[in-house]
Amino acid sequence: MRKGRILPVFAALSLLFSLFVSPPARSAEGEEGDFSFASILSETRVGGWIDLLYHDSDRKGEERGFDLHHVYLFVDSQVNERWRVFAEVEFEHAPHLEDGESKGELKLERGYAEHFRSDLLKFRFGKFNTPFGIWTPTHWAVYVDTVRKPIHEDNKYVPPKSVGVEAFGAWFPRLFSLPLQVEWALFLSNGGEYEGTDNREDGKLGGGFDVRARVADDYLLGLSGYGRNEETPSDGTAGRNERSLMLYGEASLPWSFLVRAEALLQDRSRGDRSLDAWYGKVRWDFRDDAYVNVRYESGDDEKRAGGGRHRVTTLTLGYWVAPEVRLKGEVSFHDFKDPGKEDYSEWVAWLGVIF
Repeated sequence: MRKGRILPVFAALSLLFSLFVSPPARSAEGEEGDFSFASILSETRVGGWIDLLYHDSDRKGEERGFDLHHVYLFVDSQVNERWRVFAEVEFEHAPHLEDGESKGELKLERGYAEHFRSDLLKFRFGKFNTPFGIWTPTHWAVYVDTVRKPIHEDNKYVPPKSVGVEAFGAWFPRLFSLPLQVEWALFLSNGGEYEGTDNREDGKLGGGFDVRARVADDYLLGLSGYGRNEETPSDGTAGRNERSLMLYGEASLPWSFLVRAEALLQDRSRGDRSLDAWYGKVRWDFRDDAYVNVRYESGDDEKRAGGGRHRVTTLTLGYWVAPEVRLKGEVSFHDFKDPGKEDYSEWVAWLGVIF
């Protein structure tokens, strides 16, 4: 995002607070509660993370690369009991894994105000992670198991960020004697990303939902939906509509095993063919600070396979030197259905630091 674009976003958030933040609470004696600048600062957290990446492969013509992958800085402030504000800036200087080139970009990754009514009903206004499946809203590379993104995320079949309004909440009933947590989200967006942070510049009004249930912190099952209408092209032909569904789930098993799967189906109008992408993975935490993760995925890949079928097997070894210092070593094997596409293998060494 250009620097001139960032200031209006923060100005808009400040205006939102001045209009809607609840006035200071009064005590039983009638005096105002503490709502000072100092109290807000005491509830404000500043942090971020940084990661570095070394990449190599046996693909012809592709050079090895070492780069500062991401730098994230965020400010998270609990303004009062009802309002929270979050802003996050990213600098990305990642190697382009297709041709070895690098690019740098500074952008507002997220920026929103959050209003709390109850556990069951909250609101978010601004730019936020799209609540779609497991991987997309997790967002930060320091919190996911692999370096490689799944095919659906790598292609941004559903925009990873949305600009608009989101209503969400959680319900905590019991299923027989087991604790149950049901989470839901509904959102409307005026576009997939804000000012150049999405490759799809013609994305227009969109929206979707996410509903998930977690049983006893061990089992998760969820369903997400997303739809958007693209702008009518200048030649007057009809714009394309996209409708996406994601079914996902995970289970914690004995001996520190975790299994997870996500499956995307996207229907496209205007005569474009539908596509799908899915993955399944198994993670074994053989130590408290180390794990092995194996993921198999298959999908229609527009980015790396020209829309053809792409199958990837990824093996990752992760080690937490400390909770804030994380290492990953990874190798992946790429197989293409199109005989004109060359199969290849790639390997990555990754370091992430949270601060």
